[in-house]
Amino acid sequence: MHRGHSSSQQFRQPVSSTMMIAWDGLEAPHRKTSSFPNQGRLGFCPIMCPFSLRYVEEPCECLSSLVFFSFGFWITLKMPYRVEGVNWRVIRKGFSILMLLLWAVASDAKDYIGHMSFLEDVSGQLAFENLPQKDFKDFSGVLSKGYSPSTFWIRLHIDPEGTTDPLVLRISPNYLDEIVLYDPELGSMGRAATGDEVKTRDHYESLNLSLTIPAGGTSRDVWLRVRTKSSFLFSAEALHLEDITRDDQVQHLKSAFYLSLIGLFIIWRAFNWWGTRDQVIVLFVLKQTLGLVYLAGILGYVRYFWPISWSLSPGFLVDMSMGLYGAAAFWFEYRFLREFRPNQYLLSALRWMPAFLPIYFVLTALGWIQWAFMLCMILFVVGPILTFCLAWTTNPVTKASEGQLIQLPRKLLVTVYGVILLGLSSTTLPVMGWVLAGSMVFDGPLIYSLMNGLAILILLQLRINMSERQRLALEIQHREVKKQVEIERSGREEQSRFLAMLTHELRTPMTAIRMSLGASDCDPAIYSEADESIAEMAAILDRYLTADQLDQGKLTPRSGEFWGGVELRSLITRCTDSSRVELEIIDADVPIKKDVVLFRMVMANLIDNALKYSESSSKVSIKAEQVDSLWSIRVENVPGKAGWPDPEQLFQKYYRSPRAQRISGT
Repeated sequence: MHRGHSSSQQFRQPVSSTMMIAWDGLEAPHRKTSSFPNQGRLGFCPIMCPFSLRYVEEPCECLSSLVFFSFGFWITLKMPYRVEGVNWRVIRKGFSILMLLLWAVASDAKDYIGHMSFLEDVSGQLAFENLPQKDFKDFSGVLSKGYSPSTFWIRLHIDPEGTTDPLVLRISPNYLDEIVLYDPELGSMGRAATGDEVKTRDHYESLNLSLTIPAGGTSRDVWLRVRTKSSFLFSAEALHLEDITRDDQVQHLKSAFYLSLIGLFIIWRAFNWWGTRDQVIVLFVLKQTLGLVYLAGILGYVRYFWPISWSLSPGFLVDMSMGLYGAAAFWFEYRFLREFRPNQYLLSALRWMPAFLPIYFVLTALGWIQWAFMLCMILFVVGPILTFCLAWTTNPVTKASEGQLIQLPRKLLVTVYGVILLGLSSTTLPVMGWVLAGSMVFDGPLIYSLMNGLAILILLQLRINMSERQRLALEIQHREVKKQVEIERSGREEQSRFLAMLTHELRTPMTAIRMSLGASDCDPAIYSEADESIAEMAAILDRYLTADQLDQGKLTPRSGEFWGGVELRSLITRCTDSSRVELEIIDADVPIKKDVVLFRMVMANLIDNALKYSESSSKVSIKAEQVDSLWSIRVENVPGKAGWPDPEQLFQKYYRSPRAQRISGT
């Protein structure tokens, strides 16, 4: 808040001023009215920023406002033309125009407060009669003392300048607990009160804390005794009823506009959740809803509509919503940022931040409300720093081949959370009393909530769009894979039909050959060898068909009980060189519950290969034993001329070592 100088007295720049004007050749700022002054030439286009862009005496607020305003327009420019079937071209332009119209509203209301001073009453017991003996300290703009248990006395010098109309004291912020007015013009008692915990109301009601005072004939001092459990911030104006009514209408318009936008964000995301059932969107809706209640409280809507007859003060609802909003915001940030694989230690710290909520409620229930507020506000200071560091350390997935959804780029996250850090710090640091407060501190929560909600809204929308594109890509890929699998399945079925036909066709000539050999007078040795070869060919065909059926899942095992020792001995006796096989059975007196046909096929394969690929004079060892009610069968042989197989290809289908090509496999 800026104080200008005239020839006779000092006047403060109105709080509702929303425009900064730079003039060529002028170094000092001029008091703004509804029309441009004619001193000097307009050097460049006016810069309009959110709410109150102050003069060079408050450079930090100017920078924060300018960054917020630029970021808001950047987001509107980045809005997609079409999102879920909605055309955003008109909405985007209309939003930009509304921002300009709301922030370009100028006020020429005159403030009748000449200067202000304060006195801190640490004990809270100082009586009004003792004030003249105390030294007051002058201040201008916003008085910020952080979370202090002291009572503060504010002295306002009213200079009516000959006006006889009543004046209205507009006091900010509107969540102060109790403000008692001492004015000599009010009679012998000279007292009136307002505040969050005061049941009576001034005849002029608005979203702000207001007290009506007589203009008086001459300059005078009035005193305010201010008590609050929240952070002590104070600013006041003395305006004509007509001026304050006009300013309040502008304030109502801006507040309602922003709250409506936040409500629109909530409804939009709720519809998104209905279609996606995304838990992150649910948390965003919950966070924004609690934030909307909290904003309605600190903007004065809860107090304005709160029935006076209720014993519970409106501040209770605001206090509860503050803690709930903080916990919901921290949990949402945790669930949202963990998708981008940030630093795990920082993420764990963010994960535990919502745990402050039970402590907050306990402190509130014990009456230590100021300590509860301090705890919550300290976390509001630390939280944005932590989320910015998390955004800086993110490692988003940028390739679909990694098996995860493609995520938002790190640069975008750092930009968004950097602006959020700047915006929230411009409010929380003055509230804590760590830096000087400017008038933007009163509107900071609203502009922060709007920009934060809009930024996260855009991030979530981009996230949904990228997820949808990734889902469509995966669906296309799935269809291609399914098509390829279907082609392979058709090929295998065609191959199976061919093998079945080939087996059938081969069996007929093999049977004829066997019959011809039996009918002719050939050498018995030749007949025996030919018969064995034909039998081996038939067995190979049977095994190949069985293996093919197993590969395609068409062969269903038929379990039954049988004795493994009996089956093994039967298989050995049917071998061509059974004398080389040694069988050892150790405590295997439990029957096997499997498909006996498959068991015979597997064991015959192992024994036959062991005989074929070992030295003709070596032994083949078969060891069967019982292990935990199960059978363990081990077939061992010494490698023959074929040598050792390649261990990496040992279990590859149809594999043969180079030196085993001349040996017929099983």
